[in-house]
Amino acid sequence: MDFYANIGRAEAAFAATRRRFLISRNTLAVFVLSVVATASSVAAEKASVGNSSPAPLPPAAVVPVDFARDVQPMLSKHCASCHGPEKQKGGWRVDIRATALKGGDSGPAFVAGKSAESHLIQLVAGTDPDKVMPPKGDRLTPAQIGLLRAWIDQGAAWPDDGKSARTRSEHWSLQPVPASVVSESVINNQLAKHESALKPAKRATGSPNTDPLVTSPIDAFITARLATNGLAMSRAANRVTLIRRLSFDLTGLPPSPDEIDAFVVNKSSRAYEELVDRLLASPHYGERWARHWLDTVRYTESQGFEYDRLRDNAWHYRDYVVRSFNADKPYDRFMKEQVAGDVLEPVTSDGMVGASLLVCGPWDEAGNSQANQTQRAITREEEMEDLVGTVGQTFLGLTVNCARCHSHKFDPIPQEEYFRVKSVFDGVKHGERGIASPSEVKSREETIERLKREMAEAQDLVSRLEADS
Repeated sequence: MDFYANIGRAEAAFAATRRRFLISRNTLAVFVLSVVATASSVAAEKASVGNSSPAPLPPAAVVPVDFARDVQPMLSKHCASCHGPEKQKGGWRVDIRATALKGGDSGPAFVAGKSAESHLIQLVAGTDPDKVMPPKGDRLTPAQIGLLRAWIDQGAAWPDDGKSARTRSEHWSLQPVPASVVSESVINNQLAKHESALKPAKRATGSPNTDPLVTSPIDAFITARLATNGLAMSRAANRVTLIRRLSFDLTGLPPSPDEIDAFVVNKSSRAYEELVDRLLASPHYGERWARHWLDTVRYTESQGFEYDRLRDNAWHYRDYVVRSFNADKPYDRFMKEQVAGDVLEPVTSDGMVGASLLVCGPWDEAGNSQANQTQRAITREEEMEDLVGTVGQTFLGLTVNCARCHSHKFDPIPQEEYFRVKSVFDGVKHGERGIASPSEVKSREETIERLKREMAEAQDLVSRLEADS
């Protein structure tokens, strides 16, 4: 009985499994038919869209169009927020003639005389529903599009605005410095005007403040400006405090006790000026202030990265900077020597050493030694960005290296200018070279020849003496 019962249960289980399989197969068939039907519907819809004609363009206006009166306000209102000085989507900018005519990433925005073929007209007219400009805010009316078409068909005349992407920034630091001449009499008149405000001025501590000692037009100018707010200069520092402040500021070192005593008892009216002159003449002045410059130009005495090898001769550039500060070298000469000193005529040792600024930063020896040519090229580009960035930040106060990847958003530096600057320094390589000028080399060679002759004469004398003996 158990045997036949087991057979019955097995048959029942088989029948149930077969039914589940049939149901699953039917469900799969329904799903496949549904997907095929959906795909056919989508394909039919795409075919319908593909066969449809683009939306017709509004007709061009039949009146003469003036750019300043009709077109420029339109571009400023509807386009400048995305294609103006703050941002340039698609690489296009409409507030400057040169950049607007050049076009963006998609090429020229319009072709003079061919408004119907112009990309700008197709965008503002919405011929492609997925690409409509402006994407937000009020769209251009058919009448406005007609004026824009007429302007293009009439030659797209755009008066030269004298602007370029280089001068787009309105930041105060990028504006020309106006000439300003203020005579001492004008400043003194300003001081007299506020004389009544000076006398009752009191410190926050409540102690009365005397009239400040005005010894120069600058003192008068500052004092007059303070007076407008009921303020006055701080009380003059005592002699001990003054010499300590000045010594730390100019040399980074404290004055000696003897120097303090000498300054305190000096009753000369020029005691302070003489102290300033003495500290400026100190070699420690150049040592202190050269440190700030060396930080700016990323001076290092080892090459960094994995190997970080020492640079045994880096000190020549350090000492050059110290000497330049102590010699009160004119800044324009100081700058030229560091940017192109090795090609200035006449060639000098300072020029040869000064150009070390270009290579005194970190150097990736491992990256430059790789067998992979692409990786070496990438390493070189990183080096050049560091070099261009250092020159820009040191002498211009601008982060020029940002423009390696995109036109600068705030500073007037388009991307192409980064590569123009980079091309100037493309020939710069890391390494060592002689630093003597041609005249110094000639003098050294003449000295060597003279010493050789003297040595030969001395040797000849020794030989004769030995022969006689």
